[in-house]
Amino acid sequence: MSRPRKNIVDYFPHDCNQDMILDIIVGQYGNDGYVFFYRLRELLGRTDGHTYKCETQLELNYLLTQTVNDGEKVKAIINLLCELGAIDKGIWDNEQRIWWQSFVDLLDDVYDKRINDKPTKNSFRSVNKGFRNKNGVSDPGTGVSGINNPQSKVKERKVNKTKVEESNELHPFSNKDVEDLKKVYNNVDVEYSYKKYINNRKESGRLPTREGFELWLDGDVKNGYNLLPDKSTKYTYECPEEGCNTIQNSEAKNLWTYCRKHEDGDKKLIMK
Repeated sequence: MSRPRKNIVDYFPHDCNQDMILDIIVGQYGNDGYVFFYRLRELLGRTDGHTYKCETQLELNYLLTQTVNDGEKVKAIINLLCELGAIDKGIWDNEQRIWWQSFVDLLDDVYDKRINDKPTKNSFRSVNKGFRNKNGVSDPGTGVSGINNPQSKVKERKVNKTKVEESNELHPFSNKDVEDLKKVYNNVDVEYSYKKYINNRKESGRLPTREGFELWLDGDVKNGYNLLPDKSTKYTYECPEEGCNTIQNSEAKNLWTYCRKHEDGDKKLIMK
């Protein structure tokens, strides 16, 4: 009998363009935040199923040796990653297990070349120890067929129904919430930042929360993102696209924002 195939990888894409989640982590925890972000991804990449459980002290101690050797700081960073929608908050709170959906999604190209399907957050919850292959049949040694097992089909339908319900659930923001936040973050284009936040949550498969959005806005303020034009400021930025007349003033000397007339987000404003 052949051994069940493990779901691990030897590498993952490391994007040179930092996203806002990493910026927020580094902004609050400095180099430790950066180290933890990527060392955790390395650990998940070489762990079967790309998930790591921290239920016991031994498991937590190993996580510290592989990332940042500070238990309180590590837990704080994990909680922040949960609030930002990177780590699945429900799974972490209930099982003390790390599941990072957007990281697993980076591995699509690897699993496209494999017989096994890419692991999902329901894979490690199944009584079946293996992962189904692309034909719906379990791996050797699992003893369960994805085609002939009616219970697995019922479970799969329930999972799919839950995903649909989650994707259709309305976000908890009202117009009044947004207006209130405009008063607090009066130098940020809250509506524009809100759209980017919602898109980020959709991509990560997480529902938006007010607390998460406020952390997002804190990142805007700290890093000079999505700031409103201010005629009293001394730095002026313009869109590099020929024929585009977008101009933005800011107090930030190193403003990092994009022209809103280009929805693909590839036109970064440059200082005049």
